[in-house]
Amino acid sequence: MKKLIAIILIVVFAGISGRAQSISAGQYGLNDFYWDVSPDYEIIPDELWLINFSELYPLDINGDGIEDFALQTRFDDGNYRTMNCKVFPASHCEIAYFVDTCFADTNGSFCGGAVDIYFNIARVFEYNELIDHSGQWFQGEEIIINQEYHQPCYPCDFINEETFLGIRIFDESDTLYGWVKLGDMNQFKMTVEEFACNTNPFGIKYHEQYLQIYPNPCQSTINISTPYYVDEGMVSISNNYGQILYSKKLNGRINNIDVSDFPPGIYILKYSYQDKVLMKKVLKQ
Repeated sequence: MKKLIAIILIVVFAGISGRAQSISAGQYGLNDFYWDVSPDYEIIPDELWLINFSELYPLDINGDGIEDFALQTRFDDGNYRTMNCKVFPASHCEIAYFVDTCFADTNGSFCGGAVDIYFNIARVFEYNELIDHSGQWFQGEEIIINQEYHQPCYPCDFINEETFLGIRIFDESDTLYGWVKLGDMNQFKMTVEEFACNTNPFGIKYHEQYLQIYPNPCQSTINISTPYYVDEGMVSISNNYGQILYSKKLNGRINNIDVSDFPPGIYILKYSYQDKVLMKKVLKQ
């Protein structure tokens, strides 16, 4: 059962300054979104032999009817003898992560042929630890939450206990930070317990005053306008699959982007400057 604690609270700040958006792992306020998954949902592969995947478990973090993330477990009884848990961010979402290494058996022999493999791993947050713009944020097709190698000479248990994932969601005007609480993570299952995200202290009206993206819909050109001079801002455009099609550093108050070669469709424009990250859907006709 999903339980919605509150709806969006809009707070308007004057000027560019303001506190950065953040949330504490495991915490939520009266003005935040919160869901208690009751009873807890267990994600288990269909069968524990050969290569099997569980069904994707969708997460709508902020209750807008749009899937933000999906979770999945995978069991592989082949040469790698692995079980992993993965999260799939939608194109408008990111997850906090880091890069780690682990030895893996690449030729199928027992404890032989080991190489050092790099993994993108979802970052673990302790209860009450701050989740904000700092650190590394991942936007792509998939990221590993847990990776286990069954062969005893290659232990690669990155995460195997109750933990919080750090997430952030972009809609047309807001950047929402949140967390997902997972438990009972082992070689056979992953349990979803609860999740939450906050509201944006900058507010929808503030973002509209700070950044203008026009025309929308567009045909050949997108204009990005800010009321103040921007030194080395960053803009990227991706499709609905999260593939980045365009990226560029921006300077000044008004910048023009040529999208005449883009096929018609919906694209995600991401604008970053200092600790602010804004995202907006753009329709190319």
